[in-house]
Amino acid sequence: MEYLLDGKLERVACALCHTHAQHFGGGCVDDYQKYAFKETTNRKREEIMFKYRQVYLWDVENGLEEISKKHEVEVDDLIEEPTGDWFVDQQNDKRVGDILIRAYDEKIKEQRRFTQHKMDDFQAMMAQKRQHAETVFNVHMIKMGEYLQMVRGKPNIAEILQIRKRGMLDENLESQFKEIQKWIDEEAAKKAAAEKAAAENTAAEKAGNNSEKD
Repeated sequence: MEYLLDGKLERVACALCHTHAQHFGGGCVDDYQKYAFKETTNRKREEIMFKYRQVYLWDVENGLEEISKKHEVEVDDLIEEPTGDWFVDQQNDKRVGDILIRAYDEKIKEQRRFTQHKMDDFQAMMAQKRQHAETVFNVHMIKMGEYLQMVRGKPNIAEILQIRKRGMLDENLESQFKEIQKWIDEEAAKKAAAEKAAAENTAAEKAGNNSEKD
């Protein structure tokens, strides 16, 4: 809309046109910024997915560490003092070795099951999140295209642009005010609850003192 207003922008954020000449010639007009919208939202979506992957890796790492701790074997508690009998000492060493190998095998098996389970859950969740993001973005993209198509031929494009910017700012400020008011209300409720509890405690103490006097 800014380009339609003055036609003097040297840099235009367009993801569809490859050259300024193509863009200024109207190469993307009928697209109504849908292609640019998709590219932007795809980047945002990948940023969100990256954060989910970070949480997943952190969760798996912690889980594997817990499994390792569960299967730890205190070797010092297993080792027996040498008896001097070669055969007995060999049997004791073999017993300790078998215990360590068994504990290691059980740890690896449990870690593999845990990792596979987490991976399956993660992939299912990611598919669901991607689909949800795609649905939400598409709804807004369609609305945006309809809006741009509606105002494209309007003679008062400058007024529309100012109203749109002012509306976006007001909406943002309104959202911030709501958050602030919510915090104020929560703090007021906490204060009222604390004062009520203090008053009840004071009344209980007075009642206790009076009963002792009686």
